[in-house]
Amino acid sequence: MAVCRLGVEDGTVVLGGQHFQAPQLSSLSLHNVQGKLSVSWSQLGSLKELEARFLGEAVVLGAAELSAQTKLTALCLGWGACEGGYDSARMLLQAAPPSVQSLALEAWPANRLPPPALTKLTQLTSLQCGSLAIIPLLSSLGQLQELRFSDHLAASLSVHDLAFLSEVTGLRRLPFGRRLAEPGLRTRCLKDGGW
Repeated sequence: MAVCRLGVEDGTVVLGGQHFQAPQLSSLSLHNVQGKLSVSWSQLGSLKELEARFLGEAVVLGAAELSAQTKLTALCLGWGACEGGYDSARMLLQAAPPSVQSLALEAWPANRLPPPALTKLTQLTSLQCGSLAIIPLLSSLGQLQELRFSDHLAASLSVHDLAFLSEVTGLRRLPFGRRLAEPGLRTRCLKDGGW
């Protein structure tokens, strides 16, 4: 039986501790994280899926330990409009092991924050993102097969974006979350150079 301790000590959310045992825990979801977050990643040896959603700025203690989680294959990071939440999510992303195959980056304010580096994620096959600004960083992801833009239309892609996407040789699927509803809008996007 896995014993999981989640507590608050001096304003810090703590998952772990001296007697913490969770060898069978394969999925962990952390929502509305802000303040301090301390996770004993080394005690989560079977972790395959991690979801962390930052409500505001959070100090993530022990984030570097996440890189040793070689069974981690799915990572979902979300943050609100504040830069502190983005910084916290980026800290976890930088510590993620190369074993991550599926990555979702949610609530990324477009054109406001720099795209996070993805070069360490050499086994990444699926990426979901809310910003087209990540496109220039994808050429180093040789295993990427699916790229999903949940908040954009296909017509949002520029000629420059298409040139970068052509360098992602393994890309097989490029679904978009929104579609053009009215035929007149499709024609207008094509005339205005939306492609």
